[in-house]
Formats: sequence, structure tokens, C-alpha cells
Amino acid sequence: MTARYVLKDSPDTVEKHFECSIGDQFPPRYNIAPSQPIPIICAGPTGRPAYRLVRWGFVPAWDRDGTWFAKAVVRIRAETALEKQSFQGAWRRRRCLFPMNGFYVWENAKGDRAPRFVGLSRDAPLLAVAGLWEEWMGHDGSEMETAALLTVEADSASNVPRVPLIMKQADYAEWLFADELAAPGLMRFVAAPLPPTVSWAVGARVNNWRSEGADLIHPI
Repeated sequence: MTARYVLKDSPDTVEKHFECSIGDQFPPRYNIAPSQPIPIICAGPTGRPAYRLVRWGFVPAWDRDGTWFAKAVVRIRAETALEKQSFQGAWRRRRCLFPMNGFYVWENAKGDRAPRFVGLSRDAPLLAVAGLWEEWMGHDGSEMETAALLTVEADSASNVPRVPLIMKQADYAEWLFADELAAPGLMRFVAAPLPPTVSWAVGARVNNWRSEGADLIHPI
């Protein structure tokens, strides 16, 4: 199951890919983990994609006590997201894209959890994973924006049950800007075939969320 990912491209590259404006200068990150600050792309007020820095770990707006923060909901099953009270509002009005160059999965091989890196190609070009984001406000007036990525069933050839929902670039605008009435129709992306990917085994150092560096995605 995916709980780490990589964003090694520069803000300038992300900006050009998603046609948005990014004011922050974030460094390459090779082991992004739950509860950390992450960049997402969402629908902007001017009808163009917009950049936000949010917390990875979805918290519903109605959870005023913040009890969901401890749950770290970093992944949401795409097939049932529209049926769940916690995610319905975000599916209808606050969809987003997670910029990344790839993600890690852990295969169960002979009882061991073997990490692999997954990307669109060996060069690990920039890609986008569908997600949902939310605006949260606590009883004390504190505010935070949070997000989680969407997952779908992996193909039968994979040794993992689920993978992130990778979006085609031609579908970015519809995913971000479809209105509430059209939102249920976006379930077609969940059922669509995923873009082809490549993967390779990586070292166990990635198992520690504190590990960082380009060597984490080097094949072993």
C-alpha cells in the first residue's frame, strides 16, 4: 500500500506542467510521508489551477475536535469515496491533484515487506494522482487544509492490492473544475485503465520515514 512518494522536480517544472503559479521554493523530496506538508493542485477562483500547501492526512470539516488527525487518512478508496459522508463534500467541491514523480509500494514477498518504486518510466517524469482536500477549523478557531490521495485496485499482475489513481494530463481540467452536478460522473476515471507504469526494487532504507536522498529510488 502506498504511504510514501517522491517529488523531485523543481517548482518551476511543476508550475509549467500544471499551468499554475507557485510562490514557494520547495526542495526535491524522495520520501514524503504522512502528516508532512505537501503541495497539491486544486481549482482556483479564477478558473485556473491553483497551488496549495496542505497537510497529508485528510480531516473532515465536521470533525471540529480534530480527532481524525490521529487517524492519518492519507489514502481514500476511490470506488466508495462518493458514498462516504466524510468525503462526499470534498468529492463534489474540493478535488485536487498530487504532483509527484512516483510512489513506493511494499510487496509481500515470502513474509517480507519489499519496497518498490513505481513511475511512468525509468526517468520518473512528473505525474499527477487524484486526491481530495478539505478546509478544517477547530473549536478554538485554528485552521488547517488537509488532503488524501485516491487509490484503486491494482491490476492482477501486481503484488499489491491497491495503487494511487494516476490521472492523464488531458483529464486534469475536468477533474479539478467539474461542478457538483457533474461530480458523480467523475467516477468513470476510477473505472478507467491506469496509464502504464514501470517499477523496480529499492533499498530498505526507504522504510524509515526519516530517510531522504536521491539514492532512495536507485534500483537494487
